[in-house]
Amino acid sequence: MLHVCFSEDEYQKLLFAHKFFSTEDQFCYLADDLSFGDIQNISDSKTRKIAMQKFLGDFRDSKIDLAENYSFFSGHISQANEITIWYDDSPRDLSGFLYTLSDVVSPASRIYTINCSQGISIGHSIQKSSLGDIPIDNIPIYLSQKEEIGKSERLKIKELWNYLIVGNSPLRVFQNKRIENSDITYYDSCILQFSSENPKKVADVLGMVLSFLSRTEGISV
Repeated sequence: MLHVCFSEDEYQKLLFAHKFFSTEDQFCYLADDLSFGDIQNISDSKTRKIAMQKFLGDFRDSKIDLAENYSFFSGHISQANEITIWYDDSPRDLSGFLYTLSDVVSPASRIYTINCSQGISIGHSIQKSSLGDIPIDNIPIYLSQKEEIGKSERLKIKELWNYLIVGNSPLRVFQNKRIENSDITYYDSCILQFSSENPKKVADVLGMVLSFLSRTEGISV
């Protein structure tokens, strides 16, 4: 089984939880964040590199060799007969998920998915999370709830990805329980709502914005 995810942090989490997987299981991740920038030329790693640097600046992911990572990613997937895709409802994970199922995975491969945002039952509560935030000891619970994707669902996923490609907006966001193309100013009004003339730390403002969007609109950023 090949386990796929969409950031280095998520990848490291799966590696750290290796005791819960078969010794034959393998892992790979897509470093590119396809929730922003041009997605009509994904094969051009230079175009994607420019997008990463434009949106992420000097953050760690913007310095990754995308050409090498795409080769690593597609190489692992092309050799896998069974694949489990770990993702959540963040635009980054959803974009990577759609791209992977539409343009990378072989139609002959058996595909299973684990959506961490759907949550798991622990006691009398439902715990929702992202892969990076899942406690290591809860990994087996998520593994037990993986679901196989059939041909009809894979076709719908490909249609949605093609729709996003045609729109090729500068930003992709999660709203109304699906991922959508959006203008780059999508989050501006919310950011302004929690800004003021009094100095505030950027991290504090962003934290309030993310909490508000999660509570009121079910949006994962």
